[in-house]
Amino acid sequence: MTNLSELTTLRVGGPARSISVATDRGQLIELATKDQEALILAGGSNVVVSDSGFNAQVILVRTSGVEEVSAPGAQQVRVKVAAGVDWSHLVDLTVDKGLSGLEFLAGIPGSVGATPIQNVGAYGSEMSDVLVDSEVLDRSSGEILNWTKTNWQFGYRTSRLKVSTQSHAVLSVTFQLTQSKESLPVTYPALAEHLGVRSGETVPLPAARDGVLELRRSRGMVLDENDHDTWSVGSFFVNPVISQAAAADLPTLAPRWPTSSGEVKTSAAW
Repeated sequence: MTNLSELTTLRVGGPARSISVATDRGQLIELATKDQEALILAGGSNVVVSDSGFNAQVILVRTSGVEEVSAPGAQQVRVKVAAGVDWSHLVDLTVDKGLSGLEFLAGIPGSVGATPIQNVGAYGSEMSDVLVDSEVLDRSSGEILNWTKTNWQFGYRTSRLKVSTQSHAVLSVTFQLTQSKESLPVTYPALAEHLGVRSGETVPLPAARDGVLELRRSRGMVLDENDHDTWSVGSFFVNPVISQAAAADLPTLAPRWPTSSGEVKTSAAW
């Protein structure tokens, strides 16, 4: 019997009643609709499981596939990725292919299918910046829905599925990336300082990815099988988002970043 501690990044959790593995899209659809009480688990990075285990079925998402779906040679390239693809693997793959857009999200644990649910983000970049389409399974009806950015209702580290009580499963995510050897503009102060550039400048894609990983490793935030201090769920702090009036009352040195909603994000850590 497999303990779920072997399948979660926190390395905690007792046995499941049963475990099924979905290695392709069809299997995932069949398993997720057949047993709507089953827990869908992929990278296991956002899950805390009791030592007593989980008295129901667990569906392990191990689907694979990364496909360029836009015309070759176009500056804007759309990449369709199966939900079970490891997120770090995807970031490395896009950097190696010279596709800019994901480089600041290196080192985040988990799978591609989970990333839009909490709109993962780091170092001035987030999932909602690059997601253009996705396939979402309604587990109760069996219908496959095409969700664009609007359907997801993204917010700061949240989305429609994070707060929904309905049962869905992400099958694939399509990203729009840019054919470029250079990164997105570096706007996050700590990363700009680490890379030795001014805010708004770009760096080669590998340098951006490596700089992010170096910063994350310095804080124990990159999973390492041999280092128990890195066995975590990554960073789960949410920075406060406040009104411009409240931001005006912050101390002068307090970090602050404008948001698309017109509010201001500041730093929980600061």
